[in-house]
Amino acid sequence: MSWYPRLVSIISTGSAIAAFGACNDTPDESPRLPALAVASFHVAPNDIPALRQALKKFAKAEHLTLLEDGFSQRGRRVGQFYLRKHAQPVVYIDNFRDPLRFEATAYSLESESAWKPLWLRLLSVLGFKD
Repeated sequence: MSWYPRLVSIISTGSAIAAFGACNDTPDESPRLPALAVASFHVAPNDIPALRQALKKFAKAEHLTLLEDGFSQRGRRVGQFYLRKHAQPVVYIDNFRDPLRFEATAYSLESESAWKPLWLRLLSVLGFKD
């Protein structure tokens, strides 16, 4: 799988608020949660099934629920993946801005010591190196 990841930013807890679920293209109207970290990575169209399988495997190992959704925008398919824990969003992944670049965003109301290890394990699965 040829993913070319680039860490975009790690945002300190509480410094940014994201409206997870506030857009019409999300499956629910979740409460606002802080966006804690964002990572961007390249995925070729023929690698999206491999990304899907990697996320399924990660979700199972971490006891998370994986939901997949998407919609058409300007003649292309926008893919969306949601990783949830106890019905709360943990990570949202989409290629809304660029068909070849997915963006993963971590959300949590828990302390950094609770959410960051899972985030780092996900980045490892996505091909990010320490």
